This record gives sequence, structure tokens and C-alpha cells, in this order.
Amino acid sequence: MNVHDLDRGLIKLMKETEDLHLDELKVVKIALRELTDEGSLSHLKNLHIQNGRDIEYIIKNKSEFPKLQSLRLQGLPQLVSFCPQHENGAISSLPQHELPLFTEKVVFKNLKVLEVGECNNLKYILSVSMALDLVQLEEITVKNCPKMEYIIKKGAEETPIDLVLLPNLWLIKLESCSELKSFCMGSITLDCPSLIRIEVDDCPKLHAMACTGEIDGGEIFNDKVVFKNLKVLEVGECNNLKYIFSVSMALDLVQLEHIRVKNCPKMEYIIKKGAEETTIDLVLLPNLWLIELDSCSELKSFCMGSITLDFPSLIRIEVDDCPKLYAMACTGEIGGGEKTPFFNKVLCAKLQALKLYSTDIQKLWPDKPHSAIPSDVQNLEFIVVYRCHKLKYIFPSSLIKSFVGLIGLGLLNCQNVEEIIFTDESATTLEEEVIFFNKLEKLNLVMLPKLRTFWRGEYSEIDAPFLINQKVVFKYLTDLEVSRCNISSKYIFNVSMALELVQLQVIKVKNCHTIELIIKKSAEETTIDTLSLRNLKMIKLESCSELTCFCMGSITLLQCPSLEEIEVNDCPKMYAMATPREEGGGEKTPFFNDKVEFPRLKSLKIQGIGKCGKIWDDKARVDSFYELTHIWVLDCSRLLNIFPLYMVERLEKLVVLRIRVCESLEEIIRADDDDRLHSTESHTATGTSTQSIELKSIPKFVFPKLQTLSLVVLPKLKGFYSKRHTTEWPSLKRLLVGGCKVETLAGEYINFQETQGESQPLFWVTQETFPNLQKLDLLEIGNMKEIWHGPLPNQYFFNLTSLLLTSVTIPNCFIQSLPNLKKLSVERVALNGLFPCKGLGDEDEHAGTLANLKELRLSELSLTEVFCNLEILQALGCDKLKNLVPSSVSFKHLTTLQVSQCHGFKNLVTFTTGKSMVQLTRMTVTDCEMLEEIIASTTDEVTDGIVFSQLKSLELVRLPTLSRFCSGNYTMVFPSLEEVIIRQCPKIKFFTKGKLSTPMLHGLQSTKDEYVGRWEGDLNVILQQLFVEKGIPSLEDLELSSINIQLVWKHKLLPTCSYAQNLTCLTIKGCHNFNRLFSSSMVKSFVQLKTLKVENCENMENVIFEKELTKEEMMNKKTFRVLEFLSLKDLPRLTRFCNGNYFEFPLLTSLSIETCPTLKTFISDAEENNSEIASPTLFNEKVILH
Repeated sequence: MNVHDLDRGLIKLMKETEDLHLDELKVVKIALRELTDEGSLSHLKNLHIQNGRDIEYIIKNKSEFPKLQSLRLQGLPQLVSFCPQHENGAISSLPQHELPLFTEKVVFKNLKVLEVGECNNLKYILSVSMALDLVQLEEITVKNCPKMEYIIKKGAEETPIDLVLLPNLWLIKLESCSELKSFCMGSITLDCPSLIRIEVDDCPKLHAMACTGEIDGGEIFNDKVVFKNLKVLEVGECNNLKYIFSVSMALDLVQLEHIRVKNCPKMEYIIKKGAEETTIDLVLLPNLWLIELDSCSELKSFCMGSITLDFPSLIRIEVDDCPKLYAMACTGEIGGGEKTPFFNKVLCAKLQALKLYSTDIQKLWPDKPHSAIPSDVQNLEFIVVYRCHKLKYIFPSSLIKSFVGLIGLGLLNCQNVEEIIFTDESATTLEEEVIFFNKLEKLNLVMLPKLRTFWRGEYSEIDAPFLINQKVVFKYLTDLEVSRCNISSKYIFNVSMALELVQLQVIKVKNCHTIELIIKKSAEETTIDTLSLRNLKMIKLESCSELTCFCMGSITLLQCPSLEEIEVNDCPKMYAMATPREEGGGEKTPFFNDKVEFPRLKSLKIQGIGKCGKIWDDKARVDSFYELTHIWVLDCSRLLNIFPLYMVERLEKLVVLRIRVCESLEEIIRADDDDRLHSTESHTATGTSTQSIELKSIPKFVFPKLQTLSLVVLPKLKGFYSKRHTTEWPSLKRLLVGGCKVETLAGEYINFQETQGESQPLFWVTQETFPNLQKLDLLEIGNMKEIWHGPLPNQYFFNLTSLLLTSVTIPNCFIQSLPNLKKLSVERVALNGLFPCKGLGDEDEHAGTLANLKELRLSELSLTEVFCNLEILQALGCDKLKNLVPSSVSFKHLTTLQVSQCHGFKNLVTFTTGKSMVQLTRMTVTDCEMLEEIIASTTDEVTDGIVFSQLKSLELVRLPTLSRFCSGNYTMVFPSLEEVIIRQCPKIKFFTKGKLSTPMLHGLQSTKDEYVGRWEGDLNVILQQLFVEKGIPSLEDLELSSINIQLVWKHKLLPTCSYAQNLTCLTIKGCHNFNRLFSSSMVKSFVQLKTLKVENCENMENVIFEKELTKEEMMNKKTFRVLEFLSLKDLPRLTRFCNGNYFEFPLLTSLSIETCPTLKTFISDAEENNSEIASPTLFNEKVILH
């Protein structure tokens, strides 16, 4: 908006308002020039001015804002001051650019909130005198002011003032001020008794909150500031600071609760004891509860000096990426070392959480702690240590019994940690004791390559066989993770230790290449026969190259009554969950035997266990495996089958079965010698009298809840079950078969006797086999001869709606036998006539069999035809297709059409097919090298054209030969079209030859939301304009004759525009849609134009017109600098050459005006739509001819 254009009523309203928000003021140097009469802003309480690129001042005269409570100035890059200093010829002691934002000319006695942002010219905000008046100020925020040096600056004339008191200020926020050196500059003390919070971020030159002059680095708080009630201090990206405050200053911060320091590259300490502070030996911060230190590359310790830190309320310490930090307190500027633990002279009795990431710590607690330390750690609940590579252990044994409250312990990526508990040589008595972690719930040991053991106890360093021995008890441990630890132990724990883990729910062991067993029964554990892990819910074993078994030893039963999930991945030597002794694995050792009892197991995933030859034993415990819902078997090269016959009846709850990449697998269900039946029910299937067969004593395998079955890359698979059987899958919705060496997918069991000598199908089925199958994917089955053996009755795949075929041979009639197919995807398939089929009657009869098809995706096909009732059609990479569809095909229901990389097309669809696309909402055509038009023209006479009533989006990209959407001379209507994207289509000159209607379209885009050209409401026009403009940067002579456009150039043409600045001759002939040529703002672009001819343009009214100019711009003189020849001829509606401007023609030698009957004046002040011409003469004072 422009304040100068406001009417008096609005100005009066603004003067009476309490809240005023002004945004994007244009061509305004003084924001409130019209509003700052005496007393005019007395009601104002909140003033917010933003995004005024030309504003230099807010008011023009001295003013008082008696009720103003909040002032926000944002995005005013030229702002010099709130009010100009020079007035009525007065001489200032300061240049304008050295002014503070506020001077004595502005009075804000009740101001509470002050925010200043993106004001690039300001160097400081307040003088000391002005600051003293802001007694109500509560918040001050300064952001993104690149020249700001100080917030408060003491002037030379303010020498008697030595104290600035801001009694109500509670928040100081300084952000992204690259030149800010100090909050307050001058020999004064800054006292903020109500200050609670300070936030400083990205002020790289800040060295103090108050200073007397230029200094180099130091403390942010010194004796010039008094912040006795400060609670929160956040400092970030302050590159000059070396420490935050001195010991004396720290002692005054008795209310401090939270301190956060981040990204301060020179910061060495938070608190530093000065040489003069020798008598101070204790720093007490009674309310400090949170310390956060992040990304301070030079930080060595929290406090430096021979003092003790006492933080009685401290709950949490977080340190991240401080690579030189080694201690909370140190006595001198040294580089740490083994003699300085992290908790050195630190008292923090309430500490609950400790997080240390990327530090230089070598030990956490002293090996021989003083008497106060045990009480300091008894409340500690969580310890996380990450990337502390000098740390060798966590707990000294002399202190370990004090960690009674520990709930979570995580050690991650600490390269030199050797053990968790370190036994000092003097602590020999502890070896005979048991250590109880009575509250520990989560233990994570990750990426500890030198870890030997948790605690070696009575074992020597090299003799500890178990990672965790019976001397450490975790009665409440729920989650255990050991990952990427190159531990010397071969086992995690023994049976006795496992029995103590009564609350264990999750165990994960990953990438531990020395581990052979998770649980091993020791020789001395002879009396233990049953191992019960009653709360264990998940076992996850991954990438353990030496792991052979989960549990080994002479136990009669491994009992996990709550176990729901087992996942074993990439453990090539593993062959069993439990075994009494080392058996060498192999085909004879089952993964599950009668020694395991898993009654609630729901999910089983085994992958990459190449030594396993059998998953289930010939018998299993009667109460196990009835709850299985998900089974994945992947990359198990020795498996010959998956289930023994008895297991089928236990799979009633199975929902997902995926079997992939098992090279030796021959069948899914293993045939038993006694050929037991899954169901004793007899079935009789009756065909013709000569084909009848009784199905007595034939097993019928029923999977009542299975929804997904996937069989992929099983090169030796012969069948589902090698003996006579049938199957039923009443809930199966998706079937995926790929890379299997089967010749027939399925066949009707009634034909079994007829095919005794042939290879059997993968599935022998009846009408009830796949009643609810919806999606069938057949992938890469090159040797498949047929999907279905024999004629396929419709009812067998009645509910199939989606079919994906990749590299599969398809019989002629299979697809046509799927009455409810809606989605068909075909890739790399040789279709020998998708339809019609022999024996199905005429084409009309056949078309009904695919009446429900809604989506078709064709890729890399040699021959195809398309169906009329699709909703989605994708044709991708079909190089050999010459036509997308036959001319007779109708697309009544098509909503989405996508065509890409189909290089045989010259046009996409015929006129008749295009006319049928009444539901099309989106069309995308890309990368078709030979495509010339989208809709092919027809030789038939057309009277009604095409209406794309629903089309909203059209995208044409990288079509090098496309010249038009349609070349036919007939009407095309797009009533809903909102988006047209055309890119890299160099030959497109127009959209269509006939009439075109796009009422909802508002522009042409090259990419999403990036508009090009000048939109005049006509897609043909803008395409013709762009075609004229592109590719002629050195054009000197341009003649446009008999073309159907309304404008040649955009309204405002920059002087650097290449296709105008070299033009010397411009001729316009027979362009009857033109009513004007170019705007007056473009005149300066034609720097070389010598000849201008406009002839035989029936609707030309002005040669030059005005467009979006201010009154001041309209009165500026325009010059045709080098124009020598001007001809206006046969222009029946021309009323003037231009209106409203002063024009100069310094080099004009020839002016010709012929047959322009309505031309009455050369330049006129009248509005363009006003038929009255003001001047009675042809040339007036507005025309300057030399």
C-alpha cells in the first residue's frame, strides 16, 4: 500500500486506532507522515510496521506515544532512525547514519515490548538517556540487523550517567547480528533486577553484555552488569567468547536454573576463576537444574579454578560434540588426563540424567571417591555415553554399589571401552560379592570394539567366557542390546544368569562376530533342566558370523511362554534355537525341536541361515506354534521344504507367508511316509461321466486366514506338496510368484489323472481354492507354459481385480476369463493377441469380459490393444507402438492418461477418441521423440468440436517435434483447465487452429508454480508470443505479417532485453487482433530502433499505451533516441499515437500518416477508453520534434 494515497476518512480512522499494522509500504520514506500531527497517535497501543523497503523514518516530527505498549519494526532495510534529527535547518552533532533508532524526539513512557528485525542500517537502538525513560520495558528483541553494534550506547554528552536501570525488563533476545559487540557500551553499570531470560544466538563479535570500549574476547558477564534474578541463559554461535562469567559473577546468579551454550568455537570454560578470586573455594548455584553444552570445540571444562561446584538442584547434564571437554571442574588449563575424572570436585546429589556425546573424557568418577560422591550418584537414572573414545570403563568397582537408582545405561561407539565395571587392584574383596542393579531396565552396548566383558569378577582378563556372569544380577532388565562389539567372550550369559532375567522382554545381538551362543549351560550347572524366560517377547539375532545356536546345553526344555517374535538374519552357521550339544548342524538338525516351547510365537523371520536344513522337527511340543501369523523364510540355501505335514493344522492363524531365494527348496509342505490327512473329510468332484473321480482320502490343506502368499526365486520348486492333495485359501488376497521353475501355476484337480505323466501345477485347486484372491503377480517365470491348466471357468478367479505380469508367457484367453479385473500391468510380455480370443464370438461379445478394467499399465511391449472402460492408462517405454489405441476405442471413464518414451507415436489419439474423454482430469505426455500433435485432425466435417469438461491439468514436456495440441480447425473447450505446463517443446507455435476456451486458466507454466510469458487470457496468444521471443537474440529486422496474436511483448521490457536492444527495423502488417503495440515503459528498450512501420491493422487504436504507471511516471519524457522513419498507414481505428506522455524524437527525419481517419491528435491526455480527444491539433506541446 501507499500511505499517500489514503483518503481522509481512512487516515482519521487510523489516527484513532489502538492497534496499527502496516505491511509492504511502497515508495514511502516516512511511514507515518500523514498520521503524526500533534496528538494524532495518542490512542495507539500496538504498532507493527514490516516489509517497507524504502522507509527511512517512522515519523517526521517529535512525537509522544503515551499509550504505546508494543513496537515491532521488521524488514525495513533503509531505516535510519525513528525520527529525522535535522529539522528546520538545525545542525546535528551526529550524521544521520550514526543516529540511534530512538532519540529524545520520541517518548515511549509505557513501552513494554520492543522488537527490531532486518533493519540493515541501524547501528544501535538507544542512547543511555532514552534507555532511562523506558521504565516499563519488559521485552527487547533484536534480530537480523547486520550493522548493529550496540543496543544501548552512551554518548559523549552523557558522562554524568553511570547507571542504567531497567526495572521491569525480563527478556533480552539477540539473534543474527553479525557486528554486535555488546548490549551496552560505555562506562556505566547495567542493572536489570527483573531479568529472567537471556537468549543470544549468532552474534559472532559479541564479547560482553556491557563494556567500556573495544576489547578482544573475554567474558559475557562482568562487574558492569547486575542480573540477580536471571533464570535462563542461552548462548549460541558467539565466536569471540572464551568464557561466560567469573566466579564472583556466578555467585550472584542464585536464581539461575538453566544454562545452554552452543556453537561457540572459542569457548574454553563456562566459569573461570580469576587471579584476584583466590579466597573463593566454592561456587553454589542452588537452583541450577539443567546444563546443556553443545558444539564448543575448545571447551575444556565447565569451571576452571581450584574450587568445588555445588549444584544441589541439578537434574540433567547434556554434553554434545565438545571434543576437548574432560571434566566439570579442573584446577588449571591442562588437557585432561587419567588423573582428572569428569566429576571432579562436583556435588550434585539430585542428578538423574547424564548424556555425554563426543568428549575427551577418560574417566567419569574417581577410582577412590571421597565420601560425598556415593550420595551424588544414588539418584542417577539414565547414563548415555556416545563417541567418548578415551573412556576405558564406566564405573569404578569401589563406587558400583551406589548406583541403586540406575534405570537405563547406553554405551555407543566408544572405541576403547574394555569393560563396564573396572576392578581396582585395591578392591579385591568385591570379587567374591554379587552386584545388584536392582532398577536397571535397559542396557545397550553398541559399537564397543575392545569390550571384553561387563565385569570380569573372579576371572582374569582373558578367561571371562561370558559377557555377563552370575556375579552381576539384573532382576528388572527388560531390554538388552549388544551390537557391533568385538567381545572376547563367546557367550552372553550362562543358564544361571539367564534364570535371573525374570523381566527380560527383548534381546538383540547384532554384528558380534565372536559370539557362538547366546546362552550356554556351564559344566557346574548340572542340576538345571529347564530354562524359563517367562517375559521374553522378542529375540533378534543379526549378522553374527560364528553364532550356531541360541541356547546350548543339556536342558530338557527352553520355555518362553510370552515369546511373540523371532528374527534371525545373516547368521550363516546357526542351525538351531536349542540343542543339547554341538552337533555340527546340517540337514538333520531342525531349527525348532521338541526342546523348545513357544506357545505364543506370532512372527518368525529367518534369513541367511545357510546351515539350517530343516525348520521344524518331525515332532514338536503339542502346545507350540499355534499362534503364528507371519512367517518369512529368505536365503536359506539348504532347506528342502518349510513345514512338516503336522504343522499345517497349527497354521490356522497365519496371515502372511513369504518364502524367497531358497535355492534347494522343492516343496512347501514335506510329505510324510504315513501320508496323514490334514482333514478326514471326504470330497467328491463330479465332471462328465467319463471324467468323474472321487477325492476320497486326498489331503486338503486349508489356510483359513492367510492373506498374502509370496514365492520368489525358488528355482527347484516342484509343487506345493508332492503327493495328491487340494488346497483352500479362503482369505487369500494377494499371491506373488516369481523366479520359480514351474510350468503351470494352477490346475483343476479333476484333471489330475489326465496329467499323470506331466509336471504337476504349483497349485491343485477346486472352485473353493481362491474365492477372495484380489491381486495376482507373476514375475520372471520364463519357462511357464501356462497360468492355468485347461479351460479356465470364470468362477475360479472371480474376485481377481489386479494382475501384474512381467516376463511371463500368457495364453490367449487367460485375461479375458477374469470378469472383475480392474487393474492390469504388463511388462516385457509378448502378447499374442490380447483380444479377441478364438471361440469367444465377435468383438462386441468379447469386450464385455473386460468391462470392469479401470487401470492399464503397459511397458516394453511388442504388441498391445487397450480397453474402453479404463480409469487410469499408463503407456511407458512402448517403442514399437505406432498408435496408442485404434480409432474406434472410446475412453468414457478415463481419468488419468500418462504417456512417456513412446517414440513411435506421431499423434496420441484420434478426434473421435479424444471426444470420448469426458472424465479425463489429468494428461501427462513426456519424452516422445516423434509426437507432432496430441489430437489428430480428421478429414470429416466437424461442427461441435471437443469439450474436455473435467480436464484440470495438462503437462507436455520434452517433445521435440510437437507443434500443436491439435491441428484441426475446430472448437476446443476446457471449462475446468487450471494448470498447463509446457517445457522443452521448441516447435510448438500455437495450441489449436480453431476457437479455444480456457476460462479457469490463469497462465502458462514451465514447471510447477513457475509461470512464463504474458497472460492475456488466450493460450494460443501466449504460445505465439513465446515462439516469437525465443531464439532471436541478435535480431535486427523484424516483420510480423498476418499473425493471430494480440501483443508481441510484455508490458515492461528491461533495457537489457536481448531481442529488443539490437532491433533497428520493426514492421507490423495485417495483424488485425492488435489494438496496441507496446507500452510506454518499453520505449527505452528499443535503443537501436531506426524504422517503425504499422500498416493495415484494423483494430489498432494506440501504438503506445500506458500500463501500471504512477502519475509521476506518466509525466516523464520518453525518447526514441535514434528513430528516423515512422509510418502509420491504413489504421481505421487509430485515435492517437500515445496518451499522457511527453515524447521526443531527436533524429526523426520522416513521418508518414496515411488513411488513419479517426486520428485527431498525436498524443492525448484522455483515458484510453474515452472517445473524447482533448487536443484540437495533431501535435501539441507533448510532442518534441527536432
